[in-house]
Amino acid sequence: MTPLSYSVTEPALRSPVEEWQPHGKQSESTTEWWYLTALVHDVAGNPYFLVWCPFHFTGEKASPASVGLPSDERATAALVGFTDYRNNFRIGHFPAAVVNEAETWNPETNAVRFVAGDYSSEWSYKASAMNLTVTSSQLSYDLRLTGVEQVMYAEGSRHYTLEPFSRLDVFENPNNTFFEGPSRLINDETGETVGVAVTESMDVRIMQNAPYAANQH
Repeated sequence: MTPLSYSVTEPALRSPVEEWQPHGKQSESTTEWWYLTALVHDVAGNPYFLVWCPFHFTGEKASPASVGLPSDERATAALVGFTDYRNNFRIGHFPAAVVNEAETWNPETNAVRFVAGDYSSEWSYKASAMNLTVTSSQLSYDLRLTGVEQVMYAEGSRHYTLEPFSRLDVFENPNNTFFEGPSRLINDETGETVGVAVTESMDVRIMQNAPYAANQH
C-alpha cells in the first residue's frame, strides 16, 4: 500500500472516497484518525450511543510508540465505546498495536482496517454507503449507513444550550479528557428541547491542529 500524500501548503482536495485512504506522515507530530458517532435506538425506542475512532500515530513527537518503527509499520489504536442510557451502562476500551501499513487498508472494499488481539474492525466507504463492523470480546456490531454525503450548513445566528444525556460519555486517558456523546438541544429563547445533537468537547490546550495551531486557543 502506498499512503496518500498531502501538503498543508499546497493542498489538492481529492474526492471524499479517495481521501478515505490512509495518508502518509506529514510531520513529526502527525496523527490521522477516522471517527463515527451514532445515536441508535432499539425497536422499543430506547437510545444507545456508539463511538468508534481508529488513530494512526505516524509522527514520533505525537506518539513515543512510533519512534524507531520501520517505514512500513505504524502505531495504531482505536477508541471503542457503547452507552446504554436505560441501564446506565457503558462499554469502553482502547485496543492498540503496531501493524504493517498494508494491513490498515483494503483497496477492494475501500475500507480502513485494524486488528489487535481479539479485536477487529473494518469501515468501508463507497459512494453514498458506509459499513462499519466491529468484533471483540466486549462488543460486536454491524452498522450500515446509506445516503451519506458531505454537508456544511449554517443559517443565521441562534443560541442553544447542550445538555448531555449522561456523564458516562466522558472519556479519559493519560493525555486528555473529552466528552463524546448525544446532548439535548435546548433553544435558549424558549427553553424548549428542539432536538438532539451529537457533540464533542475536548481540552484543546494540549492539541496542535496544524496548520491552524498558531491561531488556536
